[in-house]
Amino acid sequence: MSITRNQARSNSRKEEERSKGQARLTEEARKRQEEIRRAEEREAWLREQLKLLKSAEGNFNPPPPQVAWGQSFSEQIDETPIPP
Repeated sequence: MSITRNQARSNSRKEEERSKGQARLTEEARKRQEEIRRAEEREAWLREQLKLLKSAEGNFNPPPPQVAWGQSFSEQIDETPIPP
């Protein structure tokens, strides 16, 4: 039994659509794998930071708080009156 031209074109289109669909799925899978890899790297970095913080516990000297010198709060800032 021979295949007609229409059947051949139809089969060709189906193959092409299947191929495009497979390429799209492959690309999506690659992107998901990349996202997973980045998430795992981030997790490893965070675990390392946590380990460092725990090992430094008790030896932590936070920097002194930043003090804003200059205008007192009772003065006007940007033409906006601030109550005392």
